[in-house]
Formats: sequence, C-alpha cells, structure tokens
Amino acid sequence: MSPEVLEQQPFTEKVDVYSFALVLWELLTRRRPYAEVTTALELRQHVCVRQLRPPIPRGTNARMAALLEACWSSLPRSRPAFHQIVRQLDYIIIEHAIQGDIDAQTLWKEAPFCKLVRTINQERPQCVIPTTCCCCCCIDRNQSNGASSYRI
Repeated sequence: MSPEVLEQQPFTEKVDVYSFALVLWELLTRRRPYAEVTTALELRQHVCVRQLRPPIPRGTNARMAALLEACWSSLPRSRPAFHQIVRQLDYIIIEHAIQGDIDAQTLWKEAPFCKLVRTINQERPQCVIPTTCCCCCCIDRNQSNGASSYRI
C-alpha cells in the first residue's frame, strides 16, 4: 500500500503506480515485500515514517532500479505516469534482449514497434501489441461505444 493510502489521505491514480512497483519488485525477486512486517501499524511505520522500500537486488538493470525507485517515491507527484512506465519497460526489454549491440538498441528505441511494422507492411495490419503501443497514430476512437481500438 502506498504511503497516502496507509495514512488515509486523499489519493490519485499514483497509488496504482506505487502498487505496480511493488508487484514489479515481487516479479523481479520472487519474494514478498515487507515479509518481516506483521501488523498494519508496523507497515505504516515502515513505509510512511521510516520511508523504507524493498531492497533492489545487486545486479538489477540500472534502468529497472531507477524505475522502481521513481514508482515508489514518497511524493505521489514524483511518480511517473503509466505511459512513461510502459516506455521505460520497452527500453528495459530492448536492452535485455539485444545486449551488446548499441546500434540495434537505438534502432528499436527510436522506432516504436508498431511504426516499424507499418513501414515493413503497407497493408495497415492490426497492431500486434496494442496494450504497449505508444504511437498516437495507432489510436482510433470507436464512436459507437467509446472504446479505443488500435490500428496502424
């Protein structure tokens, strides 16, 4: 739980960013955050007063470590928005998948996947990763129900 929820203060969607960071940490470490804490009062003391966060393991990708720290900032306004998180995760995946080839990493970071697909395939295919598509050119509004559909 984020500090503002633990302190029963007004909150925004940034509480979800904080929670996402804890889930991401759990996936990274395969451990439960604050496993030593047994009561809500201890958790509040740990998170709000002492401002402790789960330890980031040595050897963690530097960009991932910075993302975790930004997402669980004590100041909600300092936490990134989800579209920024998705972009950072894209970069992390690229760096991990294409290790040692800086030119290839740069190509993938500068050319969002769906734009690259559009360049390769001129038939305007359905975006294969709509949930991570970051190109404004891919979003069409379905006027009948207000839902977003993603097309290249």
